[in-house]
Amino acid sequence: MDRLFFLARFGTVLLAGLLTAKNGGAETALVEALPGAPIRPELAPSLTPVVALEAGWGNPPTMARTRCWWWWLNGNVTRASITRDLEEMKRQGLGGANIIDAGGAEQRGNHQVPHGPDFGSPEWRELFVHALREADRLGLELGFNIQSGWNLGGPRVPAEDAAKKLTWSEVTVRGGAKQSISLAQPAAVGGYYRDVAVLALPIATERADQLAIAVKVDSAQPGHAASMILDGNPETFWVSGSYERGEGPHVSQPHRVEFDFAAPTEVSRVVIHPRDGYGPKRGWLQASDRPRHWRLVSQWRAESGDKPVVIDFEPTAARRLRLIIAEAFDPRSPAAPRNVQVAEVEFFNGDKALHRANSGLARIENFRQKAYHDYPGAFTATKADHLLRVGEGDPAERTVALDEAINLTDRLDSVGELDWEAPPGLWAVVRMGYTLAGSRVSTHSEGWDGWAIDYLDRDAFVAYWDDVIEPLLEAAGPSVGNSLRYLHTDSWELGPVNWTPRLEAEFTKRRGYDPRPYLPALAGYVVGDRETSNRFLNDFRRTLADLIAAGKYATFREFAHAKGLGVHPESGGPHAAPIDALQCLGRNDIAMGEFWARSRTHRVNDYERLFVMQSASAAHTYGRRVVLAEAFTSIGPQWEESPAVLKPVFDRVACEGLNLVMLHTFAASPEEAGLPGQAYFAGTHVNPNVTWWDKADAFFGYLNRCQFLLQQGLPVADVLHFYGENVPGFVRLKNDFPAGDVTGFGYDVINAEALVGRVSVADGRLVLPEGTSYRVLSLPPGGTYGLAALRKIAELADAGATIAGPRPEAAIGLLSEVDQREFDRLVAKLWDDTGAVSDTTPREVLAETPADFDFTLADGAAKADERGDPVLDYFHRRTDGAEVYFLANRTAESVTAECEFRVADAAPAIWDPVTGDRAAAKSYAIGEQTTRVPLTLAPEQALFVVFQGDRAETLSRNDGPNLPVAELAEELTMPWSIQFDAKRGGPAEPVAMETLSDWSQSDDTAVRHYSGTATYTAEWTPSTKTLKESESGRVWIDLGDVKNVASVRLNGEEQGVAWTPPYRVELHGPLQADNHLEIEVVNLWPNRLIGDAALPESERITRTNITKFQADTPLLPSGLLGPVQVLTEAPVAR
Repeated sequence: MDRLFFLARFGTVLLAGLLTAKNGGAETALVEALPGAPIRPELAPSLTPVVALEAGWGNPPTMARTRCWWWWLNGNVTRASITRDLEEMKRQGLGGANIIDAGGAEQRGNHQVPHGPDFGSPEWRELFVHALREADRLGLELGFNIQSGWNLGGPRVPAEDAAKKLTWSEVTVRGGAKQSISLAQPAAVGGYYRDVAVLALPIATERADQLAIAVKVDSAQPGHAASMILDGNPETFWVSGSYERGEGPHVSQPHRVEFDFAAPTEVSRVVIHPRDGYGPKRGWLQASDRPRHWRLVSQWRAESGDKPVVIDFEPTAARRLRLIIAEAFDPRSPAAPRNVQVAEVEFFNGDKALHRANSGLARIENFRQKAYHDYPGAFTATKADHLLRVGEGDPAERTVALDEAINLTDRLDSVGELDWEAPPGLWAVVRMGYTLAGSRVSTHSEGWDGWAIDYLDRDAFVAYWDDVIEPLLEAAGPSVGNSLRYLHTDSWELGPVNWTPRLEAEFTKRRGYDPRPYLPALAGYVVGDRETSNRFLNDFRRTLADLIAAGKYATFREFAHAKGLGVHPESGGPHAAPIDALQCLGRNDIAMGEFWARSRTHRVNDYERLFVMQSASAAHTYGRRVVLAEAFTSIGPQWEESPAVLKPVFDRVACEGLNLVMLHTFAASPEEAGLPGQAYFAGTHVNPNVTWWDKADAFFGYLNRCQFLLQQGLPVADVLHFYGENVPGFVRLKNDFPAGDVTGFGYDVINAEALVGRVSVADGRLVLPEGTSYRVLSLPPGGTYGLAALRKIAELADAGATIAGPRPEAAIGLLSEVDQREFDRLVAKLWDDTGAVSDTTPREVLAETPADFDFTLADGAAKADERGDPVLDYFHRRTDGAEVYFLANRTAESVTAECEFRVADAAPAIWDPVTGDRAAAKSYAIGEQTTRVPLTLAPEQALFVVFQGDRAETLSRNDGPNLPVAELAEELTMPWSIQFDAKRGGPAEPVAMETLSDWSQSDDTAVRHYSGTATYTAEWTPSTKTLKESESGRVWIDLGDVKNVASVRLNGEEQGVAWTPPYRVELHGPLQADNHLEIEVVNLWPNRLIGDAALPESERITRTNITKFQADTPLLPSGLLGPVQVLTEAPVAR
C-alpha cells in the first residue's frame, strides 16, 4: 500500500526579497530579490525637485504632462490620423500617449468599426513605426500595450502556455475486494488535460448503526462532485458536467445518479434537496438487484426548483437505486437548461432515516474561494478577511487523517483505469489534474482572439515576448528609449486561475514544505483538522500570488529593462485576482491603477471606481515617483462629460496620491469616420473630435500644474499600515482607513516584502531608503502574517519604532514546531514582556504628540460631511525647500475655515492651479507647532498651499483674505448676437438674443439641436466704477452658468477660458470706454446626435458607431445661461 507521508505543521516561510527560512536548521533561499530602482533616475522620488517649483509650475516638464489612452480601435488607423492625433496632443499640452490596439467599439449594442491591419502584421508594424517616428519629431513620450486588447495572449499561444486551473473527478468505491475502477477524466477546457494525482480518501467504515452508500454519476463539474449529494452539507452540491444551453437533462439525454447500498435495503421514500433554483424537474426512480437490470419504482415531478422533491412509494428492497433526471430547472436558461444541481438526497423506510447525513468526509468552509476555484468576492478590490475564517466543525466529523490518504497515481493507466483492492469501507477516489482556465484575450481587434497566457509561468511570458514583442521592438529601432519609453499590459480580467505545471515545486521552494499531502484540501476535504487545512490554503494562495508577481510582472520588467524600456502595467487588479497587489505593482517603474468618472448606472459606489490609494502606496513604499492611472473611464455617458464634471474626480484621487493622468479614452478616428467619429463603447471620450478640444489646453494645464507639484519631493505620512499576507491583498479607498480612522494624517499601506526588505528605523521613525518616513507602524488583525514578518516587527521594535496593533494568535500559514515556538516567543516578547507593541490604534498613539494632526480645520469647523467624508481633503508632499499641501473642497458648497498645517517656519503662499496664479498669503498665524491660514474655497475648488524658504520674517499677518473676494460691479443685460457654425447644422445667419437662454429650448431646430461652438458678441460700455477699478485693481467677467466651456475675447484680445465653476475670467489691462466683447461657448455632442437620429442618414451631420441617442432622448442644456456679471475685487475690511 502506497501512502502519502503527511507532515503536519511542517517548515514554512513566506516572503520575498533576500529572505531565508529555517527548515531543519538549514537556510533555504526562497524567492527573487526585491525589485530595484526604476529604469530612469527621474522616475525615482527625491527630496530635490526635478526643476525649481516656480519654473515647473509655469511650464511643467514632460513627465508631469497628462497622457492619454490612444485607442487604435479594431486597428482602424491611418498614417494621416496618427500624425494629426500626435500633433493635436502636442498642441494642447499633453505629454504623450499609450498605444493600445483593441476592439470593443461594438459592445453594448453599438456598431463595429472597420477592421484595419491585424495587430503585429507588417502593415500594422508600419503604422506603429510611423507613430514612433512622429512622436520622436514632436518630443512626445509613448507607451505601448503589448497586445491587442487585454489578458495577455493571442492567437499563437498554445494550450501549454495558456492560463490553467485545477480540475478533478471523484468516484465512490466500496472496499473489501479487488476491483477495476474507471476514473472519468475530469472536466477539461480546450481539449487540454494533465494529471496531477490520484488519491483514495476513506469516507466511512461499515457500522451497524450507519448505512454506507456509494454514489456515482454520469458527470460532474470540478468542485461539485457526486459525493456532495451525501455529505450532509446543504451548502455543497453536485452539478452535472454540462455548461452550455441545452446540454442539461432531457428525455433524450437524461442525467443519472446511482446509489449503491452495502446490501439489499428496504426503502419507501427518497427526498431530493435541490440547489435553490437549479434542481431536478421531473424523472424516474429505478431499483436494481443485479447489474444492468433496472425496474421502475416511481415517476416524479417537482413543483419548483427550490423545494425538496419527495418521492413516496411502496417499500422496495434493492441493492441499488437510480434517479433518472429527464428535465431540470435553470432560471438563467429555463427553456434549455445547462445542467442539474442537487445538494442532498435522503433515504427513509417509513419514518426511519437510513443514511446519517454527516457520515461523509468533512468539507472546508468556502473552499472554492479559498482555493481560487471561484473569485473570493466582488470583482473590484475585494476584501478577503472571510478566507481566513476556519469555520465550525462537528466534533464527530470525519476528516482525512494525516496518514490515511492512499496515493494511487502510479496505478492509473492511459485510459483512466486502475486495479485496486481497497480496504473495507467506503472510499472516495479523487483524480486531480489541471486544464485550461478558459481565459481568453478580451476586447481585442479582429484577428487577435486566442488564449491568455499562464501568468504564473515565466516561460509562457518569454515565449510570447519572443514571438510577438521582439519583432516589434526590432522594427521600432532608434525610437526605443526615445519616444517609446514604456511597455504596458492592462488590468486583470482573466477570472480565477489556480494552477501551473511547476506549482508543486515552486510551492515547496517558497513555503518550505511539500504540498502533495495537502492536495485533498484543494478539493474541499479537511486534511488533519480545519485549522491545518485553512493555513495550507493560505499558503497555497500566497504561492499563486508570488508566482504571478514573478512569472508575469517581474519577467515583464526584466525583459523591458533589457531594452531600456520601463513598464507600467495595471498589475494591481482591481478584479479579484489571486495577487498581493502591492507586490505586483512593486515590479512597475510607474505604479499604475485606474479611476472612473461618475456614472448613474455603472460603478456608482466610490469603492467600485476609485483605485488610486493602492498604486500610491506601492509607489511610496517601493520607491517610485509617479502614480499613474487610467483616468475618467465610464460606462453609460457618451460625450456627456465636460471638464467641469471631470475635475472633482481628479481632485478626489489627487488627495489619494495620484500625480499623473492617462485620459481614458482618446480614440484614433480617421477623417473618413466623420464626427464625432469612431469611439470605444466606454468613455470618457477626449480627442480632437470632442466639441471642446480647441479649449482643452485650459483643463490640461490645470492637470499638468497639479501633477507637477504632486510629483515633487517625498510624500508625507504618519502611519505605515502593514496589510498582512492574506491573498488576495488589495488597498481600497483612502477613507476606508484599514488602520482605523486617521483623519488629519497621511498613511501608506505596505506589504510583507517591502516591510521586511525596505524598512529601517532612524531617530524612532520608520524610514524607507528614499527618505520617506513614518511615525507609527500599524499592524493588521492577528493571524494574517507569518514568522518572517514577525521577526521584522521585532527588529523594528528593538530599534525603537512605535508599533500599534492587535496580538496575533497564530501565523497565517503552516509552521514547523521549531518555527512555531519562535513565533510564540516573539509574540510574548512584543505584547507581554516588553510591551513594545501597543494593542491600540494609531490614532490613540498619534494623539499623544504635541501636533496631533498634519492638516485639520480649526476647532468649530465641520471636518466631515454627513457620510463621514472630509469637507476639505488633502495631500502633503515635502521637498528639500518646501512643504506642499494640495487641498480640495469635496462639497458643492463654499467652505470657509481656518486651516491648520503642521508647519511652523516658512510663510504660506497660495498657488491656484486653475489660473496658474501664485501669491503670498495675506493672512496667517505661525505658532510653535503649526500655521493657521484662513481660506474660503468655492464649491469643489482645489488649490495648493506652499510653505517655502526659511523662517518667515513675520509670524502673523492679517492683511485681508488669502483668495480674492469679488463684488458685483455691474450686470451685463444688453442684447447679444450669436453666430453658430452652419457646417455643424447651426443657423447660417446670426441669431439675436435679447436675454440669455438655453439653446435646447429654442423653437429653431437648428439651434435646439446644435452641438459645437457659437460666438456671442456685444458692445459694452463699462460703468464708471468698472473703468476706475480696471486701472489699478482686478476685474473679472463672471459668466454665470455655462454649458459647457467658454472663452472670452475683449477688443480682439484673448482673456482666458472658463471651463469649471465659477465660470470666471480675469480681464487684463485697462478697459476702454467702448469695448467689443466676444464669448465663445461650446456645448457637447448629444444634442446634434439626437437631432440627427430623426433624419435620414444622407442628411445627418454626425457619423459614429455609438447608438445611444435616439430622436426622443432628452436634450442637454446648452449655451451661455448667465447671468453675465462684471466683478471687481472687494476692498479689504480693516
